[in-house]
Amino acid sequence: MKKLFLTLLVILSLMLLASCDLSGLASKLSPDKCAHEQHDYVEAVTAPTCTEGGYTKFTCSRCGKSYVDKEVKALGHSYEAAVTAPTCIEGGFTTNACSVCSDSYVDNETEPLGHNYEAVITPPTCEVDGYTTNTCSACGDEYESDTVEALTHRFNNSACKNCGAEENKEVIAPDTEWYDAAVMVFYIDTAEKLAGLSEIVNSGTDVSRQSFRLSTD
Repeated sequence: MKKLFLTLLVILSLMLLASCDLSGLASKLSPDKCAHEQHDYVEAVTAPTCTEGGYTKFTCSRCGKSYVDKEVKALGHSYEAAVTAPTCIEGGFTTNACSVCSDSYVDNETEPLGHNYEAVITPPTCEVDGYTTNTCSACGDEYESDTVEALTHRFNNSACKNCGAEENKEVIAPDTEWYDAAVMVFYIDTAEKLAGLSEIVNSGTDVSRQSFRLSTD
């Protein structure tokens, strides 16, 4: 009797397991049907991006049951390169920007070129200092160096030996109003009186008996 009971219990268990497996198999073979009625699926498409895959999600509007299908791979980035050339003071680089999602990164970095100065010498004159102008041929940056003092004029026969400029001599108007033939001693205290004395002597006036003294007071 005990054996018969155990045998019936085993058979009943096997029947229950088989029933569950067949029910699951039926559900897999017929995904479009609920246990009680047919599914009414609504599609929701998720497009792929550069880094994530796309898929379509089917959700039953009646019971909420859903599954995913139509999976596609990620698109991957589509990079476009923009080169920034180096300058005299800043390095160059390449910016790689994705045309789809704007992701970017920088590579191919280079050092600054450095200035390429060319020197132009301005020699000194008699009145102006000389100097050297250093100008970068690439960017136009410039600075002055090597200052040389002005030469100053060197006059000879009223002309400068360095630059040819004529000597600017001050013209002094002679003053003869002070002269009196009856006076024996004169004090010459201005340049105008001295120029006047020269004019008096050159005119032939006899001043041999008179005395002329220079005074700085």
